[in-house]
Amino acid sequence: MNLRRGVLLGVAAAILYWAVGPGYRDADSHFLFAQAFVDGRLYLTQSYPTLELVPRPGGGWFSPFPPLVSIVMVPFAAVGFAVTENEVAAAFGGLSVTLVWLLLGRLEVEDRARLALTAAWAFGSEVLWVAGDGGPWQSLQICGAALLLVALTLGVSRPRAPFAAGLSLGLAAAARLPIGLALPMLLYLYRRGGWRWVLAGVAIPAVVVAAYNVARFGDPLQFGYGLITNVNGVSVLTESWYPHGIESIDYLGLGLYTMLFHGPDLLGSFPWIAPGIAGVSIFLTMPVLWFLAEARGRLAFVAGVTTVVVMVPDLIHGNPGVAEVGYRFIVDALPLAWLMLGLAFRDGLSRSATIALAVGGVLNVYFAAVEWLGFNG
Repeated sequence: MNLRRGVLLGVAAAILYWAVGPGYRDADSHFLFAQAFVDGRLYLTQSYPTLELVPRPGGGWFSPFPPLVSIVMVPFAAVGFAVTENEVAAAFGGLSVTLVWLLLGRLEVEDRARLALTAAWAFGSEVLWVAGDGGPWQSLQICGAALLLVALTLGVSRPRAPFAAGLSLGLAAAARLPIGLALPMLLYLYRRGGWRWVLAGVAIPAVVVAAYNVARFGDPLQFGYGLITNVNGVSVLTESWYPHGIESIDYLGLGLYTMLFHGPDLLGSFPWIAPGIAGVSIFLTMPVLWFLAEARGRLAFVAGVTTVVVMVPDLIHGNPGVAEVGYRFIVDALPLAWLMLGLAFRDGLSRSATIALAVGGVLNVYFAAVEWLGFNG
């Protein structure tokens, strides 16, 4: 088993994600901002009722999203070739599959376990829906996850290229801010040397994003989420999700319940069981995560603690990822969880773990199909 197999798995996954993606033509804001960047603007000159936007004091509309996906689209916008969020998500989703293959290889995971875990990442985890659905939120998440996998793959086993690893993590945070909290994991991987280069790599995207925030809002730490309004000037903070603002410890209970315990919807007719719009427990959709407790060693411990740290901003977000299949926020930390699974199954999969992977595959394919085919009511 070599790199070729990992590349083929990644290409196959990317084609599948691209083929099944429903498209978000009426909510695809990233390419619009890529076009604005090409024109020398950080804002749109007209409003779009279906988009989440922030009004600009001097007229026009800013994006409340981190800029990475729009930046990725800039070369296409520059030559007049329209590319969608679905296509970007599919490409980065396929890349993430190949990177999982490489990461597990660096961990020296037994061949069949390596293949099974890579296939499970591609088709039996939340990645299937996030990369396949590829909307404005999901495209950012799968881009961030893929870039975190780059950093982890460079850092495990024989750490190399600390600057590139740090740069990858910084870029990941420029897609999904919580992923930046994985920095302690990277510093641990480079504990024997390379910290300065890791931090230098992280700093470049961090400075760019801070400057982007200053140019829009006059504050390097203002990302705009709480400033979203609709075309009638109604603030996002008036929605029932946010009685305590966008982020608050008061939301932790709901976040934990959604991630760990929320079940699917039971319907009175076909298909009878559907993914709940408010989320489904990660231990139901990805039962292999029960085996995270079997990962041993200092590396597994650091990865586990970092997983918790990365998930904190997601768990205290007022909206726990509604309108999803499974629990999409887990994708922010899923590369760390898969690293731990690689450590747990380094010598091969147990029968129970194999069954768990198979169940996760069936449920993710089923739930995604129900959602994409419109059978969820």
